[in-house]
Amino acid sequence: VLLMDKASQGLFALRPGNGGDGFTAGGDGGSVSLVTLAAPFSTVQIGDAGDPPAGNGGSLNGNLGAIAGNGGSISNVTGKAGVLSLIAGSGGDANSAPSGGTGGPGGNISAVTVTVTQFLQQARSGSGGDGSAASGFGGNAGNIMNVTVTGDIGNFSQSFGTAPNRMGGLLSGLGGTGSSMGVTGFMDSVKATRIAAIYAGDNSTAANALTFINRVNSIAKITANAIGADLDQDGTFDFIWPSAPPNCPNLRSCRFSADQTSP
Repeated sequence: VLLMDKASQGLFALRPGNGGDGFTAGGDGGSVSLVTLAAPFSTVQIGDAGDPPAGNGGSLNGNLGAIAGNGGSISNVTGKAGVLSLIAGSGGDANSAPSGGTGGPGGNISAVTVTVTQFLQQARSGSGGDGSAASGFGGNAGNIMNVTVTGDIGNFSQSFGTAPNRMGGLLSGLGGTGSSMGVTGFMDSVKATRIAAIYAGDNSTAANALTFINRVNSIAKITANAIGADLDQDGTFDFIWPSAPPNCPNLRSCRFSADQTSP
């Protein structure tokens, strides 16, 4: 795919299809690969960046021990964009409670070399699908590998969160739930000018509700001039709230250390 718009400030979305649901297995979500960007002033969204969801694995609705569909991956993306987002598809859910199905694995992000005029708002691997609650296994989240960004990963001027108008960052998907929970993804060989945040999350992740499930499984070879949106340069991560939370109603910003879960 060649996406070219060298003049205007457009909005482009590359959204793969979802996998179909099945009784013996869920279908895999569509992947996006071999994309060249030439849109230095435009916003480009690749993957599951909107509503309805895109690139997600299909659900498993029966069959003992079977696996739901894989989330779609994003790979081999090059070129230049104004604002970019990369969100891999989530694995499908195993809805067959008596049968012990396994949630599908989330999609990966790999082999990305891009320049961003503003920022790469988020690079997020797919979450694992949920296993059947009684005896199923949650799917593992996808991984992020070999990503090089000339520019920032994450929007340093916005509040913590995964929505397109929030901070974003370098994100693993979450492990799927089940009688045994899936694990979050690993990150290996990522380079950027700055990275606003690194954690595991999905669209429901909130700054005041972070727990152990938001830990990335492993991190290696991450290179950046700054990691963490320390906007006031006091040595602690800044969670900038879109509105004042109940326990600090007179503050526009509630700042606290990265290992705390509430201000």
